Amino acid sequence: MTTDSWRERAQIRMAILKELYDYNFENGGKAKNISKEILDNEKRAAFIYLADKNLVELIRFEDRNFPEARITAYGIDEVDSQM
Repeated sequence: MTTDSWRERAQIRMAILKELYDYNFENGGKAKNISKEILDNEKRAAFIYLADKNLVELIRFEDRNFPEARITAYGIDEVDSQM
């Protein structure tokens, strides 16, 4: 893996966290449907990584029609620390 690949993947993960962060506060803590996002293998892997780190919660992740993700308190703290 090149340094550029590593940076791109880190940027994808942070973009996902920020998107879920905003969605969380705009929608009263509801989970977001991510069916379109996980069609991309890089994003799918990023969601799994973030869940393994307890930064997001994945709901019905294997259901291609209705997978959802919600940022956790740890994820919110991570985004806040980057601001």
